[in-house]
Amino acid sequence: MMLRCRALVYGRRLMMKSLLQTNVVVLALLSGMTLACGPTPPPGVGGAGGVGGTGGSGGSVEHPCTPKASQTVVIGDSYINWVSHSFPTDMARVAGETWRMYAIGGTSMGSGGIGLIPDQFDRALAADPDIKTVVMTGGGNDVLVCDGVRWPNCASCKNGSIAEPCPSIVQTALDRAEQVMQKAASSGVRDVVYFFYPHVPNGTLIGGTNPNNILDFALPKVKALCDSAASKTGGRLRCHFVDMIPVFANHPEYFVSGDIHPNSLGSAAMAQAIWANMRTNCVSQKSGCCQ
Repeated sequence: MMLRCRALVYGRRLMMKSLLQTNVVVLALLSGMTLACGPTPPPGVGGAGGVGGTGGSGGSVEHPCTPKASQTVVIGDSYINWVSHSFPTDMARVAGETWRMYAIGGTSMGSGGIGLIPDQFDRALAADPDIKTVVMTGGGNDVLVCDGVRWPNCASCKNGSIAEPCPSIVQTALDRAEQVMQKAASSGVRDVVYFFYPHVPNGTLIGGTNPNNILDFALPKVKALCDSAASKTGGRLRCHFVDMIPVFANHPEYFVSGDIHPNSLGSAAMAQAIWANMRTNCVSQKSGCCQ
C-alpha cells in the first residue's frame, strides 16, 4: 500500500513538472525568447513575411547568381569610357572581374551626341545574348551635344535654362531609356544599374555656364523611371539607381581641372559606389546572397 502511494505521488510530481515545462515553453514563445531546444535556424529560414521574407534583412536566398563575367555589360557615354579617367579598370578592380564594355564617349540616349546608347545594347545582344545585368549611364550628351536642327536654341539647356526645348529633350531621353529597359527585360536581363551624373563645375567649354539646373530637373525623372522598372516589366527587371551627386559632393579633386569629366580619383569613387549598390542588391554576384 505504501509503495502504491509513493508511486502515485511520484507520478503526480512528474506530471506537474511536465506541465510547468510546457508553460515555460509557451510563455517563452509568447515573449519572443529563444529557447535552447535545438540548433538555431540559419538566417533567412524564418516565416513568410518575417525575418525570412523576400527582400528583408536575412531573407531567403532567391536572386540567381551571375556566374560568368560576360553576363554583365556596360553601356553609356564618357562617364564610363573616356581618356580623363580609368573607370573600366576601377570597376574591374572592385568587382574582381572584367565586364563586357560597349560604352562610347560622346554618345547620347535619345537625341544629339555622336551616336546612341541604345545601339550599344543592341550590339551587346548581337555579340552574346546571354546578358543578366546592364550597368549604364546616359542622357548628358542629349543636352551637352544637343541636336540643334531638331531642337533650336537647345544650347540654352546647359546654360541654366529649363524652358523648352529642354524638357522635351529630357523626355525624349527618358522614352528611349525606357525602351532599352523593356527590351532588356524581354531579352532575359534581370537587373539594370543606372548611375546618374554628379553636379559638375560651371563655366566649362563642354558643360556651358550652368549645366546643373537641367541635371537637377532630369535627375528625379530618371530615378522615377528606374524605380518603376519592376512594375512596368511585370517583375522581370529590377533597376537600381545610383546618384553620384553625394559621391562627388565636396570633392572638387574628383574632376579634371576646367572640365566636367571625372579624373581617376572620381572614377574610382564612382566604381566603389556602384559596386556597393550591386552588393547590397545582390546584382552580378557569384555567391552568398544568390543561388
